Amino acid sequence: MATNLKPSQFNFLFDLEDGTHLAFNGMSGAFVKIRNEQYESVKLLLTDPNVFDVASETDQCLLDTAIRSRFVIESNIDELQILKFRENVNRYSSETFHLTIMPTMECNFACPYCYEIAEKGKMSLDAQNALLCWVNEKLLGCRAFIVGWFGGEPLMAHDVLRYLMIEFRKLCDKHNVTFISGVTTNGFFLIPKIVSKLKELPIRQFQVTIDGPPDEHDKRRILKSGKGSFYKIINNLCHLCEIIENPIIILRVNYDSMNFDKIPELFSYIPESLKSKSEIYFRQVFPPPRWWDTQAPIKISSIPPNPEPIAATSLQKKAQDHGFKLFLTEHWLKAGYCEADYVNRFVVDPWNNLHKCTVAFDKVHRVGFIKADGQAVIDTHILSKWMLRDTFERDNCRQCRILPMCMGGCNLNTLCNKGRAICSTVIDDGHMVETLRMFYRNIIIEEQRKSKKRNLTSVISPESIHSNDSVLQTGNK
Repeated sequence: MATNLKPSQFNFLFDLEDGTHLAFNGMSGAFVKIRNEQYESVKLLLTDPNVFDVASETDQCLLDTAIRSRFVIESNIDELQILKFRENVNRYSSETFHLTIMPTMECNFACPYCYEIAEKGKMSLDAQNALLCWVNEKLLGCRAFIVGWFGGEPLMAHDVLRYLMIEFRKLCDKHNVTFISGVTTNGFFLIPKIVSKLKELPIRQFQVTIDGPPDEHDKRRILKSGKGSFYKIINNLCHLCEIIENPIIILRVNYDSMNFDKIPELFSYIPESLKSKSEIYFRQVFPPPRWWDTQAPIKISSIPPNPEPIAATSLQKKAQDHGFKLFLTEHWLKAGYCEADYVNRFVVDPWNNLHKCTVAFDKVHRVGFIKADGQAVIDTHILSKWMLRDTFERDNCRQCRILPMCMGGCNLNTLCNKGRAICSTVIDDGHMVETLRMFYRNIIIEEQRKSKKRNLTSVISPESIHSNDSVLQTGNK
């Protein structure tokens, strides 16, 4: 019998609809499938390891695995202190430098729920070169440089994007730094001519919004000319899959009460060639907080002022039923809720102002700017408000099982509520369990995709055509 042990505060033990038993630990990220004959033993072990009787080698193996995976820990271990240490080490690390760059605020769309002001112009060559000087300095001591392209519509300034990407790659080669990049785009300009140029650059992730079947999407993702965009975007994405090898495509679906019921009709419009290289992501649209009033040109017209949260669970399950892999983030272990919580991550607008959040890029929330000589001027007073949050002083956070995956929720909500200790996450225990169930199903879908790919490769490969003794074996975010 083990002694001086306790179960982790962050254990989840749950079943799938078919009775499959699963366990997840939020400190280690361990995710395990439990055999039926061992379920009661595991349940006892994770309830009180000190009364778990090690009567066989199997029992000892269960205990050793539980300790190694941090489902069970020594009774003197303070998991909150470990989390706090992990938070500080990672949030203030300079090993990763992450920029979200907005090369222009212009956009060819007029989406009714957009909160941005579509200002004309793009990042000047002088601003680009100043940014490059700053990046060159920041890469000293870095191991990875991550660039996300945002806007506006970033591909309306694809010449800026291309120039900076080429120069960033040179700087990363110079400093021996890993370079990763992706773009958030409305997809309209992902035409073959532009995609062929992007192919030469280390951009492999593309997030594109599709707000439902053609009739619904074209009411919401509207060109300024008033025309729809659905079929243009789908065709562009299909061509992208042919031009760029192994792209990561995230299909984002913004939903509210107006289009929620129609979204499942979208699934049959996505060609298999696109679906097999995509992950789908559902996000509810909310009206902007009051402080956005000077930033947003129009009020969101498609939803009421104070909408009730609408869970995406039913949409996610239906998407998986249609063979889509979900883009899931809620189960990720984090040191901060999002990029805004890390000291070495910034949003850069077309004028080289520095911000922490893509929905807080007004003057009030500016944390600094880059001078013409490439030196950054940081407003430590504003930056400290973003960085010095008191997550581990909040009783509701300290007692919460999802803390390692949430880390206090959206800091912007806290700032907008004058620092009050509110719970700004939409995730609770029930939501987390549903997410973990869908994550497990994602694993099955991914295995099925790999199996289909292996089958196709085996069928068309010269070896399978000319060899008589080959035996094909097939298997299954």
